[in-house]
Amino acid sequence: MVHTPNKIPKKYMKRYDEIQNKGRRFYAGRVTALDQAVRDIVRELKSHNGGQIRQMACNWPLRGGKGRLWEGGVKAVGFIHSPLLSKRVRGTTYNGLMHVTDWLPTLVQGVAGGNLKRLPNPLDGYNLWKSIKYGKESPRLVLLHNINPERGLKVWSKEDEKLWGKLEKLPFNATIRAAIRVGDWKLITGEPGPGQRYLPSENPSKRRSHKTKYFNDRLTIRLYNVGEDPREIINLAAEHPTKVNKMLRKLRHFQKESVDPIDYTFDEKSDPALFGGVWTPWMDEE
Repeated sequence: MVHTPNKIPKKYMKRYDEIQNKGRRFYAGRVTALDQAVRDIVRELKSHNGGQIRQMACNWPLRGGKGRLWEGGVKAVGFIHSPLLSKRVRGTTYNGLMHVTDWLPTLVQGVAGGNLKRLPNPLDGYNLWKSIKYGKESPRLVLLHNINPERGLKVWSKEDEKLWGKLEKLPFNATIRAAIRVGDWKLITGEPGPGQRYLPSENPSKRRSHKTKYFNDRLTIRLYNVGEDPREIINLAAEHPTKVNKMLRKLRHFQKESVDPIDYTFDEKSDPALFGGVWTPWMDEE
């Protein structure tokens, strides 16, 4: 729905010269202007939110991109606009941990003052309204990025065994593709996907992939302090074995709580070719 002010550049009006009624022509131009404004905002957010490198997105200076467990693939940005925000936080950046599951308790309990007991418990999310409104520390200390036993399995090498011992002795199968964040510490296991850092295409360098010397990058268990090392260059796992084991136990805990994904099968009766090329409900008559 478009809104005031009732002013748009003339180029939007010219696109609808075939509409005779000036008021309707003006309204159509306003809708188009709004569509393009939303498009521009979405494009800007996507360029920072785990951009798809194969489609020329750039997450520089972070490693990797969409579909990968490096910061370039999991770090997301957003903005909040509201008169409810404290004046001291307006125009500032908040770097506390927040997960998409936190929106439900934040909006229901924090903003609307609702009762979370009426919702299924326990919830995965936290109420971050005070963090958003006043800039207080986030109540979220742990963030699970991913556990995927079906993808990204890595071979447990002799070098891995020399550092950590037999794989079966670990709290969590470290060859599984997984990542977890605890405070500023991030643990990655398995195969997280390509981790190059890509320069923006407009960079004067002819090479888009920027080669960096990564420390202990071949190992299956990787630990980074992303507060101090957001580019994930230095693997500190061997220097912090106690921390690694604690985070592996957290991964084991989350894996035990997880449920199997729903495996949907394709129903040939849903084929858009049967409905003029349109995706539409197909079981109404049954």
